[in-house]
Amino acid sequence: MKDNSVIDEVVVFLPALEIGGVERMTLNLAEEFLNRGIDVTIVLARDAGELMNEVPESISIKILDAPDPTRFSLLSAVPSLSKYLFHKEPDVLLSFMKHANITSLLAQKISMIDTTVIIGERNHLSKALENEPWRREIAFRNLMKILYPSADHIIATSVGVAEDIESYLNKPLPVSTIYNPVVTPELKKKSKEDLDHEWFDDPDVPVVLSAARLHPQKDFQTLIKAFSLVDDRFDARLLILGEGKERDDLESLIQDLDLESKTDLPGVVENPFPYMANSSVFVLSSVWEGFGNVLVEAMACGCPVVSTDCPSGPSEILDGGKYGELVPVGSPELLSDAIEESLSNPIDETKIRARADNFSVDSIADEYLNIISSVKNSQ
Repeated sequence: MKDNSVIDEVVVFLPALEIGGVERMTLNLAEEFLNRGIDVTIVLARDAGELMNEVPESISIKILDAPDPTRFSLLSAVPSLSKYLFHKEPDVLLSFMKHANITSLLAQKISMIDTTVIIGERNHLSKALENEPWRREIAFRNLMKILYPSADHIIATSVGVAEDIESYLNKPLPVSTIYNPVVTPELKKKSKEDLDHEWFDDPDVPVVLSAARLHPQKDFQTLIKAFSLVDDRFDARLLILGEGKERDDLESLIQDLDLESKTDLPGVVENPFPYMANSSVFVLSSVWEGFGNVLVEAMACGCPVVSTDCPSGPSEILDGGKYGELVPVGSPELLSDAIEESLSNPIDETKIRARADNFSVDSIADEYLNIISSVKNSQ
């Protein structure tokens, strides 16, 4: 490991601390940096988010005085962030989402300070942006083409994301791949907490679990259709944790398939890890991902997993299917076959837990600090 003594303070910029994969991974990484003796400040565009209560007291929080800093208008936070950087002059500025990355790079340019800016891309850009309105997609692409090359380094959350960034922006960029810091001692501790759901009272009835925003990207339509095929041959239950704009459509599909008594959408749960620890199989049915944190979380809890072979991340996590079956996107039939195979012949729990430990926060923090030190030492 390189000498990290050149790093005294890290500032992380986020829109807010909503419940989401990026936000959780940021808190994991920030806490591990603190354990290494590095001061951490999380700068938020707005004072909002369910994860605000989970920030350790030793992490400083700075709320910017920015007008309406939401989504694309996060750019309204540029003046406030540049002013903060000018006065604070932190060693390193990190950000992890395209909106925040653009804002961070613009703010650093305006502040005219020497802060090292390292941005992280957490999503498959081409897939994510093709679902934006065309004017917004063009605006994002142009801004990223101009600004991303000025970053001191770019960290992609999977090899697929790294390749997509350079292909999509059609520019050579300083990109490295570092997987997400998913597995923490706290995760393993929380997975042992009590679980209050009647479906887990009968060990003879398997529970198929998924967890994500109820959003078209997650393709729960395909999962529900796949479960209806599983239901023809297994007495099982389907539990989908999360909330989102597709709830009404998903509930209608569940009703049409006569699955009301065997499918539950309880919304967001504060602690999903006991569900993972007690379910028979976890399924990720997404059309695309940046990485697929929930797969690693489920594996860390000892739960067998099945995933679509979507871009990008699941194939890398599962090592091409070695640690869980991969199926094509959008195929209820093949997904149901994979679920049934996992229910009948689950992969050994010890094996999947060991694989999940490759994505532990301590080892991933080492990789981040090595990159940061290398970049700063070369400046």
